[in-house]
Amino acid sequence: HYEYGGKVPAGKKFTLDMVLQNTSKELNIENLTMSLEVAEGLAITSSSNTFFFDNLSAQGQAEQKIEMQALPSAKSASTNVTVNFKYEYVDKKQRNSVTSSETIAIPIYQPDRMKFTMGELPEVIYVGEENTLSVQYINKGKSSLYNLSAELKGDLTATEKVQNIGNVDSGNSGSIDFYVTANKAKKLKGTIVITYEDDNLEVKKVKLPYELEAQEMEVDPNMGGELDMDLDQDMMDQENGMSKNIKMKVGIGIGAFCLLVVIIVMIRTIRKKKQRQMLEELEQFEEE
Repeated sequence: HYEYGGKVPAGKKFTLDMVLQNTSKELNIENLTMSLEVAEGLAITSSSNTFFFDNLSAQGQAEQKIEMQALPSAKSASTNVTVNFKYEYVDKKQRNSVTSSETIAIPIYQPDRMKFTMGELPEVIYVGEENTLSVQYINKGKSSLYNLSAELKGDLTATEKVQNIGNVDSGNSGSIDFYVTANKAKKLKGTIVITYEDDNLEVKKVKLPYELEAQEMEVDPNMGGELDMDLDQDMMDQENGMSKNIKMKVGIGIGAFCLLVVIIVMIRTIRKKKQRQMLEELEQFEEE
């Protein structure tokens, strides 16, 4: 008979408690030797793996406690301990030697060290405005976890209420993001339900509650009209200003052109007058 306390998490020490019984009703057992051999993932922390018993009477019992440890690096599996026996007995004045063995399967598992943390929630959200609800996760264990998924439940509307993340290897981390919207101004309550399978394919479930305050966005009803009117007036003023500038520039251009034409005409008139005077003087000179 043996007892070890059930499943053993990797890294933990435990006691293998063995009770040896002589099932014979007549014969005693002498020079009993018991030795243990352990498979990968287990270690014997007692001083020795071999134990001696001088005599075990008919139907007698002997108890032996062996200190052991599941190694931190052990994989999730049933790990064998082989117990070898060697003993003698005398039957009809003849000494006989016997060897036998028994296998004990000890289930070892990697403890689940998956951690989930709700992201910082805003104090207030506004109706119709999109927000993000996030959950950060990290697998601190030494084994993979499988089929990670998250579901958003409660008063919030989301683009996707169920997200399937998949498998998460040892040491990996990530974020589950829900893009949510409040439809009514009120206190919003709900839960993010996370499910996954551990290294032993046992389904685990984690619930993270949330609570938010949704409010209507405060808008001055007159602000929009006044703003539009102001903008329209500014645009009209700008257009009028541009029109006046264009008209002014056109007027200046036309005036300058007219002035230029007048100046040219005056110059030509003056030149013609001077030419006539010179001709008249020349004719008078020739007559004299």
